[in-house]
Amino acid sequence: MAWFDRLGTRMAGLLSLALLPLGVLAVVQTHRLGSEAEEQFQAALTADLTQTVSASAARLSHAWGVADALAADPKVLLSPGDCERRLSGVVSGQPSLAALSVVTESGQVICRSGSSVSGAVVEVSLAEGPAVLRVMLAEEVLLPVRQFTTGDARPYDVLVLKPDSGTGSALSEEQAEKLPVRWEDLAAVRLSASFVARGRDGERRVYAMAPAPDGEGLVLAFWQPSRLSSSALLQSLPALFYPLAMWLVTISVAFIVVHRLVLRHIRSVLIRMRAFSRNRRIVDDPYFDRLPAELRELSETFSAMTETLLRDEADLQNAVHEKTVLLREVHHRVKNNLQLIASIMNMQMRKCSEPETRLVLRRLQDRVIGLATVHRSLYEAASLSQVREDQLLKQVVTQLLATSGEAARQIELNQTYDEVTLQPEQAMPLALAATEAVTNALKYIGRPGPDQSARLGVHLRQAEGQITLEVSNSLGVPIMSLPSGTSDGLGSDLINAFAVQLDGRTEREMSEEDYVLRVIFPLSGQASAEDAA
Repeated sequence: MAWFDRLGTRMAGLLSLALLPLGVLAVVQTHRLGSEAEEQFQAALTADLTQTVSASAARLSHAWGVADALAADPKVLLSPGDCERRLSGVVSGQPSLAALSVVTESGQVICRSGSSVSGAVVEVSLAEGPAVLRVMLAEEVLLPVRQFTTGDARPYDVLVLKPDSGTGSALSEEQAEKLPVRWEDLAAVRLSASFVARGRDGERRVYAMAPAPDGEGLVLAFWQPSRLSSSALLQSLPALFYPLAMWLVTISVAFIVVHRLVLRHIRSVLIRMRAFSRNRRIVDDPYFDRLPAELRELSETFSAMTETLLRDEADLQNAVHEKTVLLREVHHRVKNNLQLIASIMNMQMRKCSEPETRLVLRRLQDRVIGLATVHRSLYEAASLSQVREDQLLKQVVTQLLATSGEAARQIELNQTYDEVTLQPEQAMPLALAATEAVTNALKYIGRPGPDQSARLGVHLRQAEGQITLEVSNSLGVPIMSLPSGTSDGLGSDLINAFAVQLDGRTEREMSEEDYVLRVIFPLSGQASAEDAA
């Protein structure tokens, strides 16, 4: 049985077809959720960038306010003693400021609030003198300078550009490769927005942009490609895994259920059927108490059918045995009656004084003995429906030679027989035809020459679905004395009648030394089929 013809395979295919719409819906829904998650991520990135820019703008606005207030009294800032005290007091009261200093255009420090620190710087020129007030912020601020920064506080990278920087040589090659392909068109918008685009290096990124805190630059934030790929992979896994897992679980559960409730019980019934068909052995079902109602009815029906078949077969065997016994008894009694008739005819021949009458009785006795031989073979055969014709003909020839007296000793017998099995309706006409043919041969057999023996040949052949009986006798000096006026007309007529009964034909050949008679007929269909088997 092919694997695709099995019930489990077909059940899996049907369940897969039934679950296909659910799987498609799951994939579509998961993809939609991934798209919504990506949109939410873009919105969160824009909001975080806007919040960062707003915070930087607030810090810068505060720094500008402090610087403007201090720059309003330039005389104090240009006095080193008063300047240092003033700047230190301002810094101590402003946690968002890291340091204040007054520096000349040549870079000479006039005064400062303390040790110098690094950080974002806001510069304001003083009204009097070539000096600059520098305000250094303590917290991170996005300033409109050409720089590429990566902050640990944010899970994205930020690029802060001046309006005139664009994609010019001020950017490094690495920085320029991070910009979107259509950066010039996007930079002209100067709005807070997020979008997905490919950079000039071909990588797909999520971008967000917003105006710089002072309004003179642009802040561009983007999500790293590696992080974006990891996020997309994590989002696509459920779309593939959940439908596949649902299909596997459903198929497994369905197969287990079908196997436990149906397949193993059907296999058990199949084993019982095979055991019954091979040796008529009834095997109990080990799962009978756990069978579903429908399969329990099937098992009970099979058990009842086997019991009925065994009972009917026993009745048929008994009937066949009785008929066989009766038929054997019929053949046996017919044989006994024919032998009794032959004995009576033998007694009558002894009382007859006329040779012609004795010869007629002898010929009739030979025919009766031939019939008796046939019935004895049927009685002794193992099967009444099949007769071994080769064995039967041997018995007929032996019986006819035995009744021929002393003349039989002068005959050279040559007989060959193929193993031929016939049905009774063919076996009996052929045996009777052989009896007539051998009787005629014995009647006219002779010696071809003074130093030659009389020859009798009996041959039975089977070839290509045809049976051939050949009886030949030598011609010459007769070895049997025949009364005058005898004729073979009845024997020839009987042989022709038997050949017609066999749906065959007769052939006769005569030469100076031999006479040959052949009876050729087809083997019956049933017998030929059994021989082929």
